[in-house]
Amino acid sequence: MSGTEVFTLGQIADLLSSSMAFSGMPKKEAIRVAEMMAMRRFEPHDHLTEEGAENQGHLMLVVSGEARITSKIVNDVETLVYRLAKPGHVIGEVGFIDGRPHSATCTATCQMQVAVLKREQLAVLIEQEPKAAMQLMAGLLKIMAQRLRHSNTTIQTLGVVHLGLQKEIENLKKAQQ
Repeated sequence: MSGTEVFTLGQIADLLSSSMAFSGMPKKEAIRVAEMMAMRRFEPHDHLTEEGAENQGHLMLVVSGEARITSKIVNDVETLVYRLAKPGHVIGEVGFIDGRPHSATCTATCQMQVAVLKREQLAVLIEQEPKAAMQLMAGLLKIMAQRLRHSNTTIQTLGVVHLGLQKEIENLKKAQQ
């Protein structure tokens, strides 16, 4: 898929309901959510989000193309690539919920299109289509739970590395005595 294709509501709804987070969302609810989304196009190297920047309250569903999700580390000089967002992936879910500044930078790696849902539209969705809103929020909770589990695994791994380094430092100190 190129970044210039035109997508129908049905295609966006299919992508939404087939993504891992929203799998099982009934077609009717997926179409209702898709109806509230606006298409946006990005060129290679465009930033969809920027770490630390004010959050605009947008939830983005990648429809075509790919984006790299990164975060600055080591005095804002080095960056760490978290993941690649491909069609069906969601971007901006944390800020969509809490409204705080973006925690990562999302950069288009090629031409891409995303379907955008604004936070204000969620309130309308809750009022007019509570079942669709519930399905959307359940999917977002699933995404956040997956990311939390991944973070916990990373913390455990770093803890093992930290303990190994501590033991190595102790052995070096003993060797110097």
